[in-house]
This record gives sequence, structure tokens and C-alpha cells, in this order.
Amino acid sequence: LLVESQDGRPTKVEGNPRHANSSGATDMWAQGSVLNLYDPDRCRAPHRLGADGKHTVADWDTVTEELGATLKELRGNQGAGLALVIPTVLSPSYRDVLRTFKDKFAKAKIILSDVSGASNSIAGAELIAGPGARATYHLTGAKVIAAFDSDFIQTEQDHVRLQREYADGRAAFGPEDAVNMNRLYAIEPHFTVTGAQADHRLRVRGSEVGGLLAALANELFGKQGLRLPPGGEGLVAALPKAELSAEQGKFIAALARDLNAAKTARTASAVLVGERQPAWAHALAILINFALGNGGNTVRLRADDQAVATDDIAALAAGLADGSITQVVCLETNP
Repeated sequence: LLVESQDGRPTKVEGNPRHANSSGATDMWAQGSVLNLYDPDRCRAPHRLGADGKHTVADWDTVTEELGATLKELRGNQGAGLALVIPTVLSPSYRDVLRTFKDKFAKAKIILSDVSGASNSIAGAELIAGPGARATYHLTGAKVIAAFDSDFIQTEQDHVRLQREYADGRAAFGPEDAVNMNRLYAIEPHFTVTGAQADHRLRVRGSEVGGLLAALANELFGKQGLRLPPGGEGLVAALPKAELSAEQGKFIAALARDLNAAKTARTASAVLVGERQPAWAHALAILINFALGNGGNTVRLRADDQAVATDDIAALAAGLADGSITQVVCLETNP
């Protein structure tokens, strides 16, 4: 992102044209983030909760004194009982600070609390490729796109880049260009921008999306004769058997034929799963994409070896319940 300032005050946020993930574009969340600086309800000073349950204004000297004394005590027992709650961290500098914190407070827990984070997709990639694995999607050249509860045009990870790549695949300047346009299938529980753009849309319950993805895998690896990637037999064998309606069965069969035809024609496709779906669904989507020949093209795996290990919010709840966590520090989070 690039931020314009007037007299030292940030006033406008735009995408960085030199960054591949935005190419100068941005979204409404980034555009609106500058308003946080001028929110009249924003705290102007630290507050302290009194014995009467009311918040009173404090000063930073008091915060430094009291928090410093607590941290000094915790440092003596390597941070046992301390939980640091953070959002998703991509900044190399921030990650370096967290590693320094972990060196000094080895027994402390670092908890990830981020409702907009990619926890399920990360867990799915790690199921396939091990700890630290990350999957990214790229729609350039994809002729068949299937979105399973994935609003990749508006809300999913990398949506600014993905919406541009999708739009490029829809460009048609004459009747003769129609044959080269991509085709979008959307399976979703509620109406989204991606669903509005879809050539074919199937409305289902959120709990049914994983079963439909499993049905697609069974159709591809069964009737369509698609070859499984090495090591994928165990996952496919454990897939739930979904009972589909006639409409759903017809939709999945058509999608499977379209994806298999794209592979036969040596053209790219992409199967995307939204963050609301569980980790196994993301892992299955990666497996299907690699079987379709999309690995390294529309779906790419990489290793994030600089990521800081974290526990989920359930670990914080469990620690507070059993008394193993006695002190909680939240940074930019509201768990």
C-alpha cells in the first residue's frame, strides 16, 4: 500500500503499483482504514479498570510501572502463565520481535486471534505439504474456475489480485473472443459477489459444501478416471459420502466433465475453497488441483519458514479455564 499524507496526516490509501499483489489497486477495507486515525471514539490515553468495575483514565508512567513489574516477575519463570494474543503477522520486523519475545519468555503462549485470517487454508496446506506450507491461487489462464463457498472476488485472501486476474479472463471484444472466456462455477450458502458473477451457481447449506467437494473428487477420480497424486489415496478413501439431490448431482457431474476437459486440452483450471470451510476441504482442493495439472500454475505451494508458531483461540480458553494462563496481553485483537 501507498499512503498519501497532507501536513504529516495520512489522508488517502492506494495500492502500490510496483507490488504484484495489487498493481496499484486496493479494496474498501484498505481505503477505509485511514478513518481509524480520526475516529472520535478512539482512546487518547490508557485506561484502568478499577475495583468498582469502572474504567478511569491512567497515564503511561503507571502503565510502564505496573506492566513492567508484572513482566519482570513473569520473566523470572520464563513466562509461565502468560498469553500474548496477536492478529496475523506478515511483517518481517514484527516477526523478529515475536521471536525475541519467545526467547525471553519461552514458556509463554502466543495465541492467534484473527477472524479474517487464513487459519483453515493454512491448516489445509500443512496437511498436504507439512508445517509452514502455504497455498496461493492464481487465475491467469484458468479456463474453468470452481468456487466452493469462496468469494474470491471480494473477501478471500488476495482478492484484489484475483478479481483482476478473473476479469482479464472474461475480456471479450467480439463474438470470436467468447470461446476463450473463462467459465465460473459457484457453490455457496449465501449470495456473494462471486456468485453474482458465476455462469453456473448452486445454492446449498454451508455444512453441505464439503460434501459436494468430496462428491466432485469421487466423480473425478472415479467416473472421469483422473489419476491421484502420490500419497493422496488415504485422503480420498476417507472422504465423506454425500447424498446429493438430482440438481446437485447434475451440477457436480457437469463441473467434473468441464474440469477434466480442461486437463485433456492442457489448459489450466482452479478449484478454490473459502475460509469458512474446514482444513480437510482445503487439503482436498489442493489435491484435486494438482491432479488436474494446476500445481505450480494456478495453485502454488510455498514454505513460510519465517512464520512464528502460534496456538489457536481454543488454547487460550482452555488455559484460562484450567488456570494455566494467569496473564493475557492483547495486541490489536479483541478475543
